Amino acid sequence: MDLQVTIEELVKNEGIWNRRESSITDIVLKSSVKLSRNVEGFLFPHKLKRKDREAANNFILEKIAENRYCTQYTVYNLKKCPDIDRRILIERNILYDDIDNEAVVVLSHDESFYFILNAHDHIQFVANVPGFNFDWNYEFTKKVINEIGKVIRFEYSSHFGYLTAYANKSGSGMELSITMHPAGMIYSGRMNEFISELNKKRLGLRGSWMDWYYEIYNKDSIGKTEQEILEHMQSCFQDVINRERAVREALYSSDRRAVEDRVWRSYGLLLSCRLLSVYEALDLLAQLRFGLSLGIIDYLSLKDINLLLFYIQDCHLKKRYGTIKDNKDIEEVRATFIRDYLKEVL
Repeated sequence: MDLQVTIEELVKNEGIWNRRESSITDIVLKSSVKLSRNVEGFLFPHKLKRKDREAANNFILEKIAENRYCTQYTVYNLKKCPDIDRRILIERNILYDDIDNEAVVVLSHDESFYFILNAHDHIQFVANVPGFNFDWNYEFTKKVINEIGKVIRFEYSSHFGYLTAYANKSGSGMELSITMHPAGMIYSGRMNEFISELNKKRLGLRGSWMDWYYEIYNKDSIGKTEQEILEHMQSCFQDVINRERAVREALYSSDRRAVEDRVWRSYGLLLSCRLLSVYEALDLLAQLRFGLSLGIIDYLSLKDINLLLFYIQDCHLKKRYGTIKDNKDIEEVRATFIRDYLKEVL
C-alpha cells in the first residue's frame, strides 16, 4: 500500500463503474455485501474512550496491512478530514451522514471494497459490484474476513453468533443490499404498496445517497446461516427486479407518448440548460435512465449516467474546480459540466 489516492483524485475516479459495461444494469446500480465484526477486548465503539478507540483503530489497521487480499487502498482518518472531504465520501455512498467523526475509512483504489472502523461496529467490511451480482463480492468478503479472523479474535457467542451493535444484525453479521432505481414504482404511484410488500418479507428500504435511488436490504441476519441469507435475498431481489420491470413496461404500453415526451424533454434540458440544481439534475438523469431501460433513447450509456451521479454532486464539483463561491456558481458549473460531458459522449 504505497500509492495513496487523494480526495482531489478521488472525485475524478470512475470507481466501480470502471468495470466492463455488460455488468451494469438499468434497474440495479450496484450489489453490496457487508460483514460486521467486533474485536474481543474492546468495548463497542459507542462506549470506547478516545485513547481506546485509537488503539483499536491502530490494531485493526495493522492486521489489514497484513491481509493478502487487501492491496492498493488509502486510509482516511475522518477526524483529520475537512468537512468537504467527508462529504465527498458520503456522495460516493461510502459513508452515511450519521457516521462518527472519529471513524476511519480504508478504501480500495477501485472502490470495490472498503472498511469502516469504529463507527457502529469495530469493523464493517463492504464489497461492491456494479449491477445485480453477488458471486464475486460474497466470496471476496468471506476471504477477507476469514483472513482477519486468523489474527483477530472476534466477539462471538455460541448462542447468538457474531455480536454486533444492533441485535438483529448479530448471528452472521451479514447484510446484503442492492441500490436500485424503482422508476416504475415511483411514476406509477406504487411506492407505498412496494414498501408494504418489502416489509412483509422482512426486507428494509432506505433512501440512497441521492434522490430517486433506494437501497433494499435484509433487516435480520440472526438465526440464519450466511448461505440461507444469500439464497433468500438473491431470490427476493430477483422478484423485486422482475416486478419493477413489469411495471415499467406496463407504464410504457399504457401511455407511450407521455413516457417518451418526459424522456426527450429531460434529454433536451440537460443539453441546453444554463443553471441546474442537484435535485433537478438527478431527476433528469433518472428520466434518461428510465428511457434507456425502455429502449427510447440510446445516445449514451448507463455507465455515463452512473458516472454523472458522482461527478455532479455539490462537493465533487467544489473539489474539482475549487473556485465555486455560491449556489448560482455551482448551478452554472453543474449545467456546463453536464452539457460538456454529454457532447463528448454523444
